[in-house]
Amino acid sequence: DRPQVIGFTSLERKEQEQANHLLSLTFMGHYYAFIISSCFYMIVYRYVTLITTERESGMSQLIDSMGGPRAPAMRVFSWLITINIATVPCYVVMGVLYWHIIFPSTTVGLLIGWQVLQGLSINSSVTFAAAFFTKARVSAIYVIGGLLLLSVAGQAFSFQWDPAPSPPGGHILSLLFPTANGLLFTQQMILWQVAGTGANPTE
Repeated sequence: DRPQVIGFTSLERKEQEQANHLLSLTFMGHYYAFIISSCFYMIVYRYVTLITTERESGMSQLIDSMGGPRAPAMRVFSWLITINIATVPCYVVMGVLYWHIIFPSTTVGLLIGWQVLQGLSINSSVTFAAAFFTKARVSAIYVIGGLLLLSVAGQAFSFQWDPAPSPPGGHILSLLFPTANGLLFTQQMILWQVAGTGANPTE
């Protein structure tokens, strides 16, 4: 049987795929770049649960009482070092996936470095946030909710109309909140990719 409809386009397949990719990047930058931070949520959930379970069971208090005045700081640093070592391979894989799927114009080394640094900063901020909770069942949900809200805040800040977003405001958000930093840098990466140039952070 002959087809009833024959698709036709003046663009070659490669050009059409590139146009669709640019359209998807533009849509992502405007509407749902904040969702990209969800890649970290499973790690955050497990990490916060481990920390708060130790506190809820009384194990952390026992370690602190037996270890002397430096025990709390050493316990926190041990958690942070352990989670950093365990998650760096995941962040390397995420950088490679970013390069392969979203930002092929940028060198893979820069994307891996970005993901590793962002992941380590999120680990540190989550360690600080987990200190305010003692219930293992709900603490991770609250921390993830806070990370999501900060990502949404960064997205809203970058597209506010009146007043227009100011560089100092973006610098403060990026300095204090890793998920907002990741969102703003993702939007800049999208601009570089749409322009057809590789990322150049020195510009």
